[in-house]
Amino acid sequence: MTRIGILGGTFSPAHLGHLELALLAKKSLNLSAIYIMPCQFPPHKKDCLITTHRLNILRKIFINAPSVYLDFSEILRNGPSLTHLSLSNWQKKHPKDRLFFIQGSDSFATITEWENWLEMIDHAEMVVIPRGTPVEVPMQWQHCKHRIHVLDESVRAVSSTDIRTSKDKKWIIEQMGEPAGKYYLSKCID
Repeated sequence: MTRIGILGGTFSPAHLGHLELALLAKKSLNLSAIYIMPCQFPPHKKDCLITTHRLNILRKIFINAPSVYLDFSEILRNGPSLTHLSLSNWQKKHPKDRLFFIQGSDSFATITEWENWLEMIDHAEMVVIPRGTPVEVPMQWQHCKHRIHVLDESVRAVSSTDIRTSKDKKWIIEQMGEPAGKYYLSKCID
């Protein structure tokens, strides 16, 4: 059974905190590979960078990460990106894989607002990495806490919103890495 991590998100823009999430989960849970799954049309977010820019930034951030791959299944889907469908589809295509859905505690704190969120735990184990937000397991998942892994280590607490709203170019480059940060500043800022 192959242990596979999936890190989904809007990545608008991606930053080094996302890279840290992926690498920490890979190391802590002995995952064979991590798939970065950017979404196409997130139903809960309106101020997204265009897809081309998000993908170019992801490539620049993850280019040298070992056993980390980009998965465009949500980008290619027509309509909104829904995590429960993506995890279900992955499980159907790879029934022998053991799936781990990776997210920061800030994202996990809103999971009960996601469409059909209760189904997600049936398709993948949840991996939660502290990012400045306390981790509380929803009451509806208390019976399956063995499928929820809260890691002890944390990663930088930067968010994509922080980057989009910052005017500090040096700080943006520090949070995204030089190639991705310079791309973002040259292509995505008016």
